[in-house]
Amino acid sequence: MSANSNCYGCSMTGIRRVAGFSPDCAIVLHSPKACGQIIREKDGYVLRRYTPGEDRPVPIFTSNISGTNAIFGAQDQLEECLVSAIRSCNPRYILVGSSCVVGVIGDDVASVCHKVSEQYHVPVFAIPCCGFMNGGYEAGLVSAARFLIDTFVFPGSTLENEVILCGILDKTNNYEYDFIRDALALWDIKINAVFPGYTDVRQMKELNRARAILLCGSYTKIADPYREIAACLGQKLSIPVIAAPDPIGRKKSLEWLRTVGIQLHVDPDVLDTSVIKMQEEFAQILKKRKPFLENKTAVLYFPGLPKIPVYLDWLTEFAELTGIAIKGIVLNHPEEKPMYATVEEVTQPLRQLGLMLCDEYELENADFVFTLRRAGNAPDHFIQIPYIHAPFGAHGFRDFAEQVFRHERKQYHTGSM
Repeated sequence: MSANSNCYGCSMTGIRRVAGFSPDCAIVLHSPKACGQIIREKDGYVLRRYTPGEDRPVPIFTSNISGTNAIFGAQDQLEECLVSAIRSCNPRYILVGSSCVVGVIGDDVASVCHKVSEQYHVPVFAIPCCGFMNGGYEAGLVSAARFLIDTFVFPGSTLENEVILCGILDKTNNYEYDFIRDALALWDIKINAVFPGYTDVRQMKELNRARAILLCGSYTKIADPYREIAACLGQKLSIPVIAAPDPIGRKKSLEWLRTVGIQLHVDPDVLDTSVIKMQEEFAQILKKRKPFLENKTAVLYFPGLPKIPVYLDWLTEFAELTGIAIKGIVLNHPEEKPMYATVEEVTQPLRQLGLMLCDEYELENADFVFTLRRAGNAPDHFIQIPYIHAPFGAHGFRDFAEQVFRHERKQYHTGSM
């Protein structure tokens, strides 16, 4: 994988994503203590949002490779760490990730895992990549998911009115998950499971009840490896994988309903009713907020090139529906290199918006400035664009409309508009 891959990162992060909130798993990182702490903090936004009663994040153990181990090897420490993990939380299976150091010193991680697995009768899987080596994040994610599919998923013959969601990284306050859950409920279709990330062993053995897999999370392109995972799972279960337009904004939300509804063989009358219901939801939002937003002006502001491709056609649609005139794009420091994509991959979605480049003075003249990086001391008319957790469906559209409305009201009452 190149350094410009949208999925560039450490393989141990990919393993953490697969295990997610599975109550039956333990993760062992054969790494220095610092690497383990970084992996814990990498998904800190998920962990911090955890509250009692919700799904608990998977426990993570670290073998704590030292400088001496980096010279003489650390296989004994790995074995001790695995035994400690088994005795501490009695997992049904263990995923073992290795850091870059392990790839350099050449510890035989697989043999240690096999030994412990045989001794304690617990499946222990060594991910065949080390840190950023041998494929990085994407390889760690896909390898760990394939292990779960090969070990715990079996074909079945009884198909229920259920579907599997593949590509949901976080169910908490996630517009995409909420939209799909509510849409499926209108069609009397249940979510069998969110795989990988939220399935215990029992649930994985019941994945064969589902009749289709819905591919999710393609908006930022970080979830691209989930396509491979969904394809592997679909082949194992002999069920189709359904990929539809991301339901962001009015047009694509309605497209999603029709596309997925047809592929799931929803009754045409029921499908039409669900489409009409969503059209009415959007109409009510616009009726409530458009009078305050129409005839306002806006610009898109990028202090530098985005780190990943950002698709904002939903924002231009929002502006059109609410009567906001977007005058153009203000781009500072275009010479900055994106972190997880090429310059072409990042700039192409912006060019496709069809907006002209504006001078920086337009930041003061516009009623709203939509930006990816809103500083804490930014003026009131600067509005943060939600692009990692994009505003899927009518609920996301409503909340973004409320956010823009609050900024408009604040300016109105302070006299700055």
